[in-house]
Amino acid sequence: MVGEPGGTGRALEIGAAVRAELGRTDWSGTACRCGGTAGHLVPLFEALLEVEEPGRLRMTPLVPHLVDRDGPAACAVPAVRVMLAALAGGVPGMARTVFLDALADLARFSAEPGPSESGPSESGASGSGPSESGASGPAASGSGRAVHAECRELARRDLGSILREGLAGTPGDAARAAAVCEAYWPGDADAADAWVRLAERAGL
Repeated sequence: MVGEPGGTGRALEIGAAVRAELGRTDWSGTACRCGGTAGHLVPLFEALLEVEEPGRLRMTPLVPHLVDRDGPAACAVPAVRVMLAALAGGVPGMARTVFLDALADLARFSAEPGPSESGPSESGASGSGPSESGASGPAASGSGRAVHAECRELARRDLGSILREGLAGTPGDAARAAAVCEAYWPGDADAADAWVRLAERAGL
C-alpha cells in the first residue's frame, strides 16, 4: 500500500491489488496506441507508483498510449483497472495527476460526437452529449464502442475513489475528476453532487 499520497520523492511500495491487476493481462500481446504493444506500460505504471523523482515523470503521460482520435486502444481496459486499483489505495501526487488525466481523456473521447452522430442517439439524447452507453463518434464503432463501454462501467464502480483523489489533489486534479463524472454519469444524482464538490475545488 502506498504510505503517503503526494509523496515527496522516496521509494514507495505498490499495493497487492495493483500488482494483481498488472499480472492479469498479457500486456505484450495487447495493442497500444503508440503503435506497438503495451508491454512498456508495466514499467511506466511501476515508475509512477514507486516514484523517487516525480519531476522526471512529468513528460510521461499515459494518454497517448490509451486513446487518440481513432478511439481507445485494447490496452485501455486493463490500464483503467490498474489505475482504479491504485486510486482506491491512495497514490503519489504525480500518479494521481497522470491517472486522473488518462481517465478524463478516455471519458472525453467517449462523449464526443462524431460527424455521423449529430442527430439523436438511441437514448433520445442529442449528439452533442454522451449517449446512453457513454460512447459515440468514430471511436465508438466496433471494438472501440465495447472498450469505451467497459471503461465506463469500471469507472462507475469507483466514483468514491475518483472523488476522493480529485479532492485530495491539486485544483487541476479536481477538474480532471470532474470531467470524468460529467462524461460517465450524466443525470446521476451522486455524480452531480461529486461534480459540484470537485468543481468548487477546481474553481470551475
